[in-house]
Amino acid sequence: MTKSTVPSIWRTSKHAAFTKQFEISIEDHLAVRYARSEPLPFGRFAGFLTLCTLFAGFIIAFGWWTSGDRLIAVLIVMGALAAGPALAWLLYGFFRAQFHGFWKGFLEAREAVNVPLEMTVDDKGVSILVRQQTWFCPWESLYSVEEDGERYYFWTSKTQAHVLPKRLFEPTEAEEFATALQTWWGQQPVSPPRLAGFKIQA
Repeated sequence: MTKSTVPSIWRTSKHAAFTKQFEISIEDHLAVRYARSEPLPFGRFAGFLTLCTLFAGFIIAFGWWTSGDRLIAVLIVMGALAAGPALAWLLYGFFRAQFHGFWKGFLEAREAVNVPLEMTVDDKGVSILVRQQTWFCPWESLYSVEEDGERYYFWTSKTQAHVLPKRLFEPTEAEEFATALQTWWGQQPVSPPRLAGFKIQA
């Protein structure tokens, strides 16, 4: 039996629909929840290590400073300041892998990522098929539609969104989808996103 293939995007003269099959990745999840796609951002990692090395530098330099060798003390502090980014560059790959593994296990255990789904976007709204269950969100029910350079966000509330990664589109598809989305939603999606990482204060 020959396995048939179904194109991920189909359209007719009267009706257009964009259908994509994919899995939500760790990066997609982090983009919605924490407004970042990197489990361990290099800047934060380097900043943390720099604070640690600088603190150690101050401790070491204190004795030299109090003994009157202030030039040496200053050089020690400057060396400690430079050591932070250097250590971050050397160690980042290892710690990034550890953080990625942690998030992968954490999210997979909660079935928040790597779950096959199918999303269809058309003039009626957004439909999500997952585990043989379909969730349909008419355009008028959506709280907001946003986008950045990598994803579309279909927000059903201030904290819940369905993500459609742009990596799924070919260049021509991407242009057609952007045009259709603006027509269906009635305006340009908000960019950059304002709700990603949003937390409701108690």
